Amino acid sequence: MKTLHVGDTLHGFTLIGVDDQSEYRGTGYRFCHDATGLDLYHLNCDDSENLFSFAFKTPPFDDTGVPHIIEHSVLSGSARYPVKDPFLALMRGSMNTFLNAMTYPDKTVYPAASPVAKDYFNLMAVYGDAVFFPTLSEDVFRQEGHRLEADEEGRYGVTGIVFNEMKGAYSNHDSIVGEWSYRSLFPDTPYHYDSGGDPLSIPKLSYEAFRDFHRRAYHPSNCRIFLYGDIDTEQQLEFLQDRFLSRFTMGKKASDIPMQPRWNGPRRFSFTSPADGDENTNRSSVVLSWIVGEISKPDEVLALEVLSEILIGHVGSPLYKAMVDSRLGEDISPVSGLETDLKELIFAVGLRGIDPRQTGALEDLVTKCFQNFVDQGLSREAVEGAMTRVEFRQREIKGGYPFGLRLMGKLFRGWLHGEDPGTSLAFAVPMKRLKERVAADPHFFEDLLRDRFLSNNHRATVIVTPDAEHETKIEQELDELAHTLVEGKNQDGLAAIEEKNRRLRAFQDKPDSSEALATIPTLSMQDVPAEVDRIETSDGLLEGVRCFSHNFFTNGILYADFVFDLAGLSREELLYLPLLTRLLLHTALPDMSYDQVAHRLFKDTGGFYSFLESSPVIGEAGVYRNYLVFRLKALEENGRLALNLAVSILLQGVLTDTQRLKDVLLEMRNDVVSDIVPSGNSVATMRAAAGFSPSLATNELWRGVEQLLFLDGLVKKGEAGFPGALSFMERLRSSLLVKNRLLCNITADGAFLPEAEALMREALGAFPQGDAAAFTSPHLSLASLMGEASSCCEEALIVPASVNFVALVFPAATIDSAAHSHQLILAQLLKTTFLWERIRMRGGAYGAGAFANGIEGIFGLSSYRDPHILSTVDAFREGLRIVAEEGVDQAELEKAIITLVGKETRPQSPGEKSMIGFRRILYGLTDRLRQSKRDTMRASTVEAVSLAAASLLSALDSSHLVVLGGDAAVSKAEDRFTGLGTRRTRLPG
Repeated sequence: MKTLHVGDTLHGFTLIGVDDQSEYRGTGYRFCHDATGLDLYHLNCDDSENLFSFAFKTPPFDDTGVPHIIEHSVLSGSARYPVKDPFLALMRGSMNTFLNAMTYPDKTVYPAASPVAKDYFNLMAVYGDAVFFPTLSEDVFRQEGHRLEADEEGRYGVTGIVFNEMKGAYSNHDSIVGEWSYRSLFPDTPYHYDSGGDPLSIPKLSYEAFRDFHRRAYHPSNCRIFLYGDIDTEQQLEFLQDRFLSRFTMGKKASDIPMQPRWNGPRRFSFTSPADGDENTNRSSVVLSWIVGEISKPDEVLALEVLSEILIGHVGSPLYKAMVDSRLGEDISPVSGLETDLKELIFAVGLRGIDPRQTGALEDLVTKCFQNFVDQGLSREAVEGAMTRVEFRQREIKGGYPFGLRLMGKLFRGWLHGEDPGTSLAFAVPMKRLKERVAADPHFFEDLLRDRFLSNNHRATVIVTPDAEHETKIEQELDELAHTLVEGKNQDGLAAIEEKNRRLRAFQDKPDSSEALATIPTLSMQDVPAEVDRIETSDGLLEGVRCFSHNFFTNGILYADFVFDLAGLSREELLYLPLLTRLLLHTALPDMSYDQVAHRLFKDTGGFYSFLESSPVIGEAGVYRNYLVFRLKALEENGRLALNLAVSILLQGVLTDTQRLKDVLLEMRNDVVSDIVPSGNSVATMRAAAGFSPSLATNELWRGVEQLLFLDGLVKKGEAGFPGALSFMERLRSSLLVKNRLLCNITADGAFLPEAEALMREALGAFPQGDAAAFTSPHLSLASLMGEASSCCEEALIVPASVNFVALVFPAATIDSAAHSHQLILAQLLKTTFLWERIRMRGGAYGAGAFANGIEGIFGLSSYRDPHILSTVDAFREGLRIVAEEGVDQAELEKAIITLVGKETRPQSPGEKSMIGFRRILYGLTDRLRQSKRDTMRASTVEAVSLAAASLLSALDSSHLVVLGGDAAVSKAEDRFTGLGTRRTRLPG
């Protein structure tokens, strides 16, 4: 790229700033678009996974959710791309590594990323046209937002994709707590409103107000564009100017969001949430929250981030520990922490599972803790540990999402409110200044605590109480609202509603023309890599233990995995493993209290965590393996300290403290309960799949309904059962954490790898040899693991929710057969065509999915936040039938292949890459088999995919159906699926 200087003009842009971003291996260029004032920042660096994001300031003016509905709707047709769903069309035929849109309380962003330059500009072309030139038809508004529809009995009700999505959000206790913990602080600003939309207010949004909001908020003058990666800056500016910006003149920027006037004293607010029965009414959440600073002051933001880590960063942090030890509630509320996505920073902390009558006691406790911290001083070790952990997070090369996306979140939070984007990104310089201030003033954080908390009257206490009548009241209000919208209409008015519904149905049912579809840019099969990636893994012995190693650039971080084979365990032992591992990582050592251990982990490591997994071994019929993995992350210079601490925790962690068990158990049970509705499709799918293999059943024992029922049972047995549980887990630990069961996996920079192996050799020497006879015991059968559930074809999981999650799972091809590749393509086609259109667009569900698991030999279909059950199951079958009988379009087939290969070529972090390579060896997923699968996929035909659909259609007779939803909705489906009535599990809440 040619050298650029401030004042240079390029394709309608003027360069107004250049900043060094060496901590991100690049340079930042800030441009202003001359005609419109659009603000653009490009972090040009050597990352090939390029990302762009259009961002608009979109603070709401009420609770109708107009920013959220606009976010959905702009991606439903535009001037240059006149198809019903360009977003969906992009998902087909792209190798993107991220493609989404998000509504925040004050902004809406449209990011996309791809490592392929051609694909990147395809994505930018469609996204840019969508945000600046959407069609925004009334049909789209009614589909995505809200509409009135009559049921079978002629009663009108409200539906719509965003409406149903938000009904799901408002069905979750912790979501309600999180919303009001910040909204209650801002009664006089747009932050008081829900930008996502309140289901009781969404139906009040008019089509005219919807159109007007886009006209005002989506002008380039109110837009910021972030570009990240190695694609030439000038090339991107030219593309943006020619495609979009040349058609605009200066518009109006959104006004600044006002600062919230401060209160003279704290205030309390009370709300309710769904509950399933009277037993939950006293398990409330009470959260205290403060406005503590401004996002446009980077030094202040960083200082408050560190202070938050000091106070509640881990279980041994002083405020965290004091709140748990108070026994006022069951565990810390998951909404606790520092919120940095608003103009003003918010710190929240609270308890979950608390009697509302203890609100005053909690307020007094927190105030007393703050006063003690100020008077007696914060531990220097806690301060140093918090600063080290914040630095570690900045240094680690993380996976899961593009790195540019991680920076985007940091960039927009300050840039939106007037801060220079380069300053928003900076970390090293603000951290250096903070360290200097702390060195010069040992009481820096105590003074910050006094100023932002003890002297701050702007505090809200939010009390959210589960109410068994909550859902009923909401449904009654929605019924009354629908009645109000209908009652004033005469026959002509009702006829007009029905005519609009017929018009919408025609819009949804009419296929896009071939001419319209041809406008969507796609990659071709020539762009798809023919060869699979390969991960180099070394295999050797350390201390008699088989050890794998990976030489990757890790930016000076060591990854060490201790992996224990779980052969020969009973069902009860398997059920206890998640609790055992959670307790081990949050307990004391013989010479160190649990909070001291937590401080050491915080200071000397970048994290120490565990996970469990079970899988068949490819090519070995009937063989599956279960593993317990402990992963340690640490800076190279802390490698010995970190490994010694990790081994001490595994072998000497105290398993005799009943109070510690109670605290960990309650937190764990509450976390599982809290995740049920947000992850409803995963819970239902996991349950439906559990009846097909011992490994799927084992995963359900660890992460699904069986684990929830187990944890809830332990809680209900009470403390009398704790000594026995601890003795059981001690025996289990002694038999498991031994050399005979152990494998290890090391990942480090090449120069440090020999030292890392030497350190691991020392660590392995501490493990006892163990009993080899344990491996002679066979794995448990499916019936032993799941009992009656192993043969259950239909099951209902009842929760207090106003939407449903439907999952259907059935036998399919295994990965070593060509049919699996065809079923993968079929799953991609179904979820991006028929199921999307039938279940989401027409049915109003928030999402629909399909997957083919070749390692397990199953195929699954699911829906998310779905107002229906029966029509969704019909759609699952109908989708397979249509492909089996009518086939698929050749062009759509090729797009599906491109997308699937794209998922396999996503750049991976060193931590991800090492674990993927390790798993491939453990479960027999050879590069030869992977290459064969790639070859088969690339050579797939329309006929092969149709045959795959026909085969799966016949397998539906062996399917397992699980519905997670409310009592009333499930009851309506019982006549057709009798198992939903005879096998019904009410999940603990």
